[in-house]
Amino acid sequence: MKKLATMTLAVILALAMLLTLAACGGDESAKDAPPKSAPEPVVETTTTPESAPPECEHVLVDADCENPVTCSLCGETLGEPLGHDFAGGNFQEPAVCTRCGEVGEMLTPGAVEHRLRLITETGTPFHYETVTMGDNGILPVKGEVTLVDVWTVDSYEGVDAEEGYEFIVAEVSVRIADENARNYGFDFIDLLIDYYTYDPSLSAKALDMGSVDSCAVVSLGQINDHGAKSDFVVLGGEQSFGWSGPQSNRAATLEIIYAVHVPIDYDGIIIAFASGRVLWSIDGYDLEYSKYVLDDVVAGDIIDSDTVFFRLRG
Repeated sequence: MKKLATMTLAVILALAMLLTLAACGGDESAKDAPPKSAPEPVVETTTTPESAPPECEHVLVDADCENPVTCSLCGETLGEPLGHDFAGGNFQEPAVCTRCGEVGEMLTPGAVEHRLRLITETGTPFHYETVTMGDNGILPVKGEVTLVDVWTVDSYEGVDAEEGYEFIVAEVSVRIADENARNYGFDFIDLLIDYYTYDPSLSAKALDMGSVDSCAVVSLGQINDHGAKSDFVVLGGEQSFGWSGPQSNRAATLEIIYAVHVPIDYDGIIIAFASGRVLWSIDGYDLEYSKYVLDDVVAGDIIDSDTVFFRLRG
């Protein structure tokens, strides 16, 4: 009995040893793995910020036309540039900045701004279109207009020019050889406008003898086949009209001399020959005074792409 107990105890011890060995040698990877290291302790550190640069002792330079007030040391700016102060510009000389002397631009003449096609040569006929009123409505009339000559004088028809002024005189010829004109006469408009101040929105007022407007109707003419004239105003000048040639091929010739009182060497006078088309759209023809009422008509209503412009240079 004692022997059986001893064997039983030995078996139990042997089983215990086998279990212990299995637990220690069953996982080779675990056996070879390095031991886990302990976490490193967290060390709180403090940093000392860099020293801020010393404030700039600004040396300020005054603002000018293109730059604001500026520090010459650090470049810091204050406010806005002054901008240019242009003064003195006109149609002949450019404006100049009163602060820095920069040269600006000259004023743009109205005739340039509105792209008027100006003619200065004399003796050359140019195509001219106007209208007449036929039995069944408005009919076109074609002809030609010529700036015959331009000259200046100190006195015109017994009138002396004022000091610093002169008369610029221009002779213009209109020739019409058109069947519609031979049958019904023709209408025409000639205007005196200024090269520098022309604006199509200016009122087109009837021009009184001897006065000058920046855009004024010099004459509104209506010529019938017998040569009668109505509402014909010429600025201090004279005119003549006549038909010539055989009946089947008659041509009308209208010659006008304009005399305009202007400052010496003034080059801004323009004579414009426009179509008479607008006359038939005006309700205010004044039979008593033989004048068209143009209070509500502006230059742009009269001047069109067919208008002929003569600039008088003297």
